[in-house]
Amino acid sequence: MRASATAAAVACSAACRRVWVAAEFAQLLTAVGQVPPPPHLPVDGGLAFLDEAALGFVMLHRNDAEPVAAHRRFSTARLALHRAQGDRAAGQAWQETATAAAHLATLGDERVVTCMRPTVDGWECSCPLDPVTGQCTASRTTYGFWFNVTGGPHRCNGEDSIAATVERQARTGDPACRWIADDPGALTFVADSYAAAIRAVLPVGVEMRPARSDLGPPIGEEFVGPAHLDDCSWPATYPRTPAGGLDLPTLVSRVDLGPLLVRAPRPGDPDD
Repeated sequence: MRASATAAAVACSAACRRVWVAAEFAQLLTAVGQVPPPPHLPVDGGLAFLDEAALGFVMLHRNDAEPVAAHRRFSTARLALHRAQGDRAAGQAWQETATAAAHLATLGDERVVTCMRPTVDGWECSCPLDPVTGQCTASRTTYGFWFNVTGGPHRCNGEDSIAATVERQARTGDPACRWIADDPGALTFVADSYAAAIRAVLPVGVEMRPARSDLGPPIGEEFVGPAHLDDCSWPATYPRTPAGGLDLPTLVSRVDLGPLLVRAPRPGDPDD
């Protein structure tokens, strides 16, 4: 296959998005090594799509270490290539990507049908359907973390936990509540009360999980709910994003932290 035809196959393979046959997919992955490396031919988008499609096969074999490791190598090499665009490391990164793709192409031969239901983010799901049950393998998804929910317009300057939000509010809010910021017991009491109040306003099927210690830097408590839009039959009182998903920043902002700070028990209080 000529390089130009190969590049077209890699870049335009989205037409096969709904059903992947492993043999055809392997041909596209193998073709990666035949495409001239950057800067001669931009294939960043095509590689990203192949990475996503490969994930479908891996999800069906997530208990098999070999395909999982192969996909991780391909994804890592692709991201390295993306970061190296335009510098001297691009050639090596391209070679690593092609090598990883060739290895991934040797794994298995099967048919993967992907889910076409719209997600809460407004995209086609594209996760693989279980070959036995026909159900989507991704029924739930992350809606965001506390870091996202409390951030500014671009959701990139939030605090790393509910406890951090409580501490900031205690230090900068009502002067009568500033003592809380230096009292670990009071901080824990208010943070637990605040978390309980937030959980109480979440719609059915949406949960707030404790902050994950395996993520760094810390980004706080995780919100998880239905992945597909047609599973989100919430009352109209819940705020929605333009795509139809749950507008978490607006919902969380309805929970007033101020009264919880005022009710924090001081050391030595009769009810303490």
